Amino acid sequence: APPATAPSARTPSAAAGSSTPAALRAAFAIEERALLSYGADVTISNAGRTRVTSWTMVITLPRESLEVSSVSGARATRAGATWTFVPDGTTAEVAAGSSVQVTFRVSGAPISSTPTACTIDGAACTGLPD
Repeated sequence: APPATAPSARTPSAAAGSSTPAALRAAFAIEERALLSYGADVTISNAGRTRVTSWTMVITLPRESLEVSSVSGARATRAGATWTFVPDGTTAEVAAGSSVQVTFRVSGAPISSTPTACTIDGAACTGLPD
């Protein structure tokens, strides 16, 4: 009985720890441009077989002078030019095979204001310009 119990006790922990972060993908897109700002939309998708109940997205902007505002679908905090987004009540759970949206506005410069980096749980986002 003990050998059967030990592997099953380890399996859920290993599955939750290793497959959950890898299951999420994020796609960054600029939806609307204005003179000194743009609207951004990030689609966070769960390609895994189990729901994800927490995530962290980190976006690095090219300068500290750029501001993020009008955030929907997440709570944002700032450390210099790096913005960390965590789910709000509407996006905390990402069901298997589904997605959630995070939108926000970046303002402060007419050029060179797109993110230099974007990750979701450590995995690179798609959609950033080269």
